Amino acid sequence: MTVQEIYNSIKGNYPQVINRMITDERIEKYLGMFLKDDNMLSAGECIADGRYEEAFRRIHNLKGVCLNLSFDWLAESVVILCEELRGCRYTDNIEAYYEAALERYNYVTEILRDRYGQNGDK
Repeated sequence: MTVQEIYNSIKGNYPQVINRMITDERIEKYLGMFLKDDNMLSAGECIADGRYEEAFRRIHNLKGVCLNLSFDWLAESVVILCEELRGCRYTDNIEAYYEAALERYNYVTEILRDRYGQNGDK
């Protein structure tokens, strides 16, 4: 699967990311690194423990990564979750927004793991 095909599969913006990173090899380096990022799962633990400020920081970091990698579809749900967590307090929507973002995150990481291995080391 080519990098462009991967981006099509994950509903990302390949023209934007290739314009930013110039080569597929460089993009692949960061796709592999994305699989090592634990912000999404750690944010879920933080939400479950009521540590909303830390959850916000983790989701805010993930938002930046998604936007820099042009993961547009995943970024949509991460941005919504980030804004919900911005007040660093509980709201009725946090769990639902987290589950929606996690579903998209799992979809993206499954496709990337198929190409780059479990930890992006392939």
